Amino acid sequence: MSEREILELVEIAGEKGIDARTAAEKLGIWQQEAAELLARLVKEGKLIKKGRSPIRYFIEPDNEKENKEEPFSCIIGNSGSLAVQIQLAKAAVCYPPYGLHTLLLGATGVGKTMLAREIWKYSVKERGKNIPFVSLNCAEYADNPQLLLSQLFGHEKGAFTGADFEKEGLIDQADEGILFLDEIHRLSPTGQEILFSVIDHGEFRRLGGIQNHHVSVMILGATTEDPQSALLKTFKRRIPVAIQLPTLEERPIRERFLLVSQFFMQEARRTGIPIHVSKNVLEYLVLFESDGNIGDLKNEVLLTCAYGYLEKNGKQKEEPIYVNSRIISRGSRTIQVKPELREMLEEVIPKEGKLYDPKQIIAEISEPALQESAYLETLNGKETVEEARKALFHYVSPDIYEAAEELLADASEKFNVSYTKNVENSLAFFLQQIISYARVGRGLMEQADHLMEEKYNRERRFVEQHTEWLRKSLKIEITKGEAATISFLLAQHHEEQGKVGLLVAAYGEQVASSQADLAGQLLPDTPVAAVDFSLDKSFSEFKKELISAINRANSGKGVILCTDINLLLAREAELSEWSGVECRILPAVNTALLLEICKWISQDKMNVEEISRQGFVEYRNYVESLFGKQSSEIPEKKSVIIAYCITGTGSAKITRRLLLENPDISKMADIIPLGITSDLPSIARKLGNRLRLVVGFLDPQLPGVPFVGLDSVFSSEGIRRILFYLRDFGKEQKKEPEIALDMKERLILVDRNIHNIAPSLDEKKAAEQARYVLEKIMERYEKKPEADFAVRVYIHVIAMFERLAVREKLEPMLQFLDESEKSTEKFRWLSQILKAACDELKLQLDDMEVYYFLIVIPEK
Repeated sequence: MSEREILELVEIAGEKGIDARTAAEKLGIWQQEAAELLARLVKEGKLIKKGRSPIRYFIEPDNEKENKEEPFSCIIGNSGSLAVQIQLAKAAVCYPPYGLHTLLLGATGVGKTMLAREIWKYSVKERGKNIPFVSLNCAEYADNPQLLLSQLFGHEKGAFTGADFEKEGLIDQADEGILFLDEIHRLSPTGQEILFSVIDHGEFRRLGGIQNHHVSVMILGATTEDPQSALLKTFKRRIPVAIQLPTLEERPIRERFLLVSQFFMQEARRTGIPIHVSKNVLEYLVLFESDGNIGDLKNEVLLTCAYGYLEKNGKQKEEPIYVNSRIISRGSRTIQVKPELREMLEEVIPKEGKLYDPKQIIAEISEPALQESAYLETLNGKETVEEARKALFHYVSPDIYEAAEELLADASEKFNVSYTKNVENSLAFFLQQIISYARVGRGLMEQADHLMEEKYNRERRFVEQHTEWLRKSLKIEITKGEAATISFLLAQHHEEQGKVGLLVAAYGEQVASSQADLAGQLLPDTPVAAVDFSLDKSFSEFKKELISAINRANSGKGVILCTDINLLLAREAELSEWSGVECRILPAVNTALLLEICKWISQDKMNVEEISRQGFVEYRNYVESLFGKQSSEIPEKKSVIIAYCITGTGSAKITRRLLLENPDISKMADIIPLGITSDLPSIARKLGNRLRLVVGFLDPQLPGVPFVGLDSVFSSEGIRRILFYLRDFGKEQKKEPEIALDMKERLILVDRNIHNIAPSLDEKKAAEQARYVLEKIMERYEKKPEADFAVRVYIHVIAMFERLAVREKLEPMLQFLDESEKSTEKFRWLSQILKAACDELKLQLDDMEVYYFLIVIPEK
């Protein structure tokens, strides 16, 4: 139980104060625990106590201001997914004279009670005085409607058997304040009808009475049911405001992380012990989903803390509780980790985990405010696509982002067009806005349907055909105005007949602009964009301008960048990743070359890669014509390394990332991640002499192309070997350097990099089980396989664990199924080993992983 909750309870009690028994009942804890908490707060000077039998507790007047926080500030999502709901709640409270009656809707555990208390705190602030907050859970008396009415409205003496004296109801206590009726759908029709008079005229009669009593009260009702069917229609229409709260699975990743952090910080303060939570556990809790929503998430956090405390038992109190194990509850579930979701997780969860220290000055976990106007600036090209996407992680839930991707994919296939990341981000943002407004019963862009009239008919028909799909995906009905706006966004595409874009970037004030203007004057049909890099500008500022210019120049087929800026020459892949546009760099700013490229673009017979290749040829010919020979200074197209993975491209992408961390390799080579389904011979022929090396698990036997095992990536000797092939490719007089490390030393190097291969897993446990698998496989062979093969098997096993942890599915391969039929005993043997290891890690083994593994395991 957090300190904030009990202080809030005492504050609600106001001048009457509260005793330990009442506090225990309200908070759902033991009376002894409530008494200890109250006594501790008295000792800390935050409460005072008065009287005897029972002792009552009050807020210390000198500390009253310190204990107050801004209303709604403790609600995670107050500036994100709940911003619209909170705005409406404030409007309801401010309406004179006592606010508008409001219904809070949502599933169990989404925070309806917490929002009700924050509405009361905001009302106190607005009125400038303390007002009562009286709550009643109607479900407690659902089996006895008469007792429920007596509790709510009070009764006269003799109203029923046992009514020996007159009794005030809770509604009397709530006069001039707020009456919160939780589970209001359990209030009988009679009780709802009695409330008609309270809502309409501010008066009611007690049970068994004939006298009218007057109250001025704002009614807050909360229900998990559909109010259209669970409440009387005549009662529902008297409640003008309805606020729908999102479920946990509808919350953005950033907000889920803040919720988890808030709960861990509460436990750290309650126990007085720092709590360190591993990345593995944080990721599990952020992805956690349950029908109990935030309530179940809090219980899950408590359970992980309890196990961590059990392991700490006996150690010094100052030493942190280490929470490293996931305790998966029955009935819970987690989201499937897709690439976009993985990116969101890496953005919000620290790699080293997080320490929650009770001595931290910050009272609560805070969240960054997301201003809609600021986000829209990123969509308009004032920031990079990558920054726009990161801004989305604070606001858009994974389900909505996935729905936007799926809708654009269908539209792209239907209309034969392509969409930029900006359009994808804009659509995801708008869909999230639709849901937020729908939760408070409001529509967006209601005039859009009228204003657009007959425009975008093709896209409108498409949206109409997807109306049912949108309803199921968003769980709401789409209005005509919202459908029209979605149609408008779908019309912001790049037609496939668009041409390759051309951009010039150069040092100096007007160097690039003048070159682009001249080319534009001579060939006006091919626009040329320009970015000038003035010497007083930082590279980060220039980078933003450059990426914005790339997006403007792109019309769906990529962009050629002509530049003499050395900082850009080795960043072709990075520019493509930052901008979301396929970029090719030509290391020259030359008018003749620009005009030649403009001509090729206007003819529209070559793609961006072909124009880039031809541009290098033209540039080489130009330099040779100047000097009469081939210049050794001519920048050549970079060499290529293929990162090869037998199970897809997952491990290949990891290999690429690790290789690019070496500045010499990133400067000399482009690295292409490919899987077993790729047509390697065809790709190799296309690359020609640029292809210098294959790095991976299994040698694909490309003629004339050396192969280096994946284990080489983890050692300095291995990196030197890769650089040898890049620098001295084709020179027979040199001998390939040997790697002197033995198998044990190589495995240690791999262990140090497990966080790169399997970021979702506990490194120590993953290494233990990978070694178990390797040992069992090595036992099968009388003649032990070579050390480099053993290390590659070890890496493959760790990568397999990661795929299973994030539920990444492998492509079925029929030829592997045939192989398994030929080697039934071998399949059972390998499956048994892998399953034992997976069980230790609480992973579900997929047969397809066994099939893929079989093709790299040699016969006895």
